[in-house]
Amino acid sequence: MRFATKQKILHAFNELVQTKDFSSITVNLIAAKAGISHATFYRYFKDKYEVMNYNFALLVEDSLDPDSDQFLQDLFHTLLIEGKEYFSPLLSLFTTEGHNSLHRFICEYSFSFAKNLYETGDPYSSRDPYRTLAKEEKIQLRIFCYGVSHFYEEWLKGNYDIPAAQAARAMYAIVPAVLRGPLRKDR
Repeated sequence: MRFATKQKILHAFNELVQTKDFSSITVNLIAAKAGISHATFYRYFKDKYEVMNYNFALLVEDSLDPDSDQFLQDLFHTLLIEGKEYFSPLLSLFTTEGHNSLHRFICEYSFSFAKNLYETGDPYSSRDPYRTLAKEEKIQLRIFCYGVSHFYEEWLKGNYDIPAAQAARAMYAIVPAVLRGPLRKDR
């Protein structure tokens, strides 16, 4: 039931984004569209920005294949293909600005995902790292995540006319060396 309510909220939010300006969407509006109380909304999300960001986090989680030797290039390709379909009606979310912008979330989410992947072997791990990125590697990783996030957004908007496979190869070509290899890491 918990997941179903969270999905109802996400679906209501995504429908509203297609017909209303993001700035005019309120928690009460989302809750009403989802058929829940605003108190129920707050059990799942702290605000509308968290719902917006959940779109991308869910897309990444759904794109991971834990049973394969998937590489970042494979993940990039899937995110490009699935993102094009998923975000087409939601492109207005990329107009959000400032600290709570979708672009910033994607950058920070990507950095955290990659850092956890390197340090623990699992992008979603909360366990103690068994290795740590060096300062220079953190800088490279942050620059990479910001650049790739910007490219991803622009590609989704249609500003790069190249196929997803070619875009994924280009993204993977600049992956920092510490992140090359299969996503599934064995200790």
